[in-house]
Amino acid sequence: MSNLAKMQKQEVSITPVFAKDVVKQSMNVLRTDIITKEVSDKTVQGYYKQIAHNLTIGKKAEFLVKRDLADAKKNIPSEFSALGNALMELNEELTAPTLSKYAKIGGSDYCLELFNKGKLPMSWTTQYEIARLSAPEKEKVDEIISLETTAND
Repeated sequence: MSNLAKMQKQEVSITPVFAKDVVKQSMNVLRTDIITKEVSDKTVQGYYKQIAHNLTIGKKAEFLVKRDLADAKKNIPSEFSALGNALMELNEELTAPTLSKYAKIGGSDYCLELFNKGKLPMSWTTQYEIARLSAPEKEKVDEIISLETTAND
């Protein structure tokens, strides 16, 4: 059997359930370990598990950045613009509107609550929509929000 055929056979065994399990385990708010060692399980599942875990840790770090931006906006309002400019120089993907939205997400008690429960959706645009919800809207969606929730849900 060729290597390509073996990979195709292995790919079939990566089910959505497996993927969700990896992400759910990694979204434990207390788990922040990045797996830096070389992948020991040299299968599709092994690589997937380690890569998915580390991507999820990255998403958690992004939320903590948003939390810190909100805190900075509150505590150093006169210097927040300078901080934003420095961050935009550090990361060219950041813009002033994006930083403003990140601060809105990071300042949302509801987003923090979902983060601590391991239920905050992965997409920052979905997080932004959640941060904008009114109290009645939050009650309406609270039971259905998960890591996979999108703004369209």
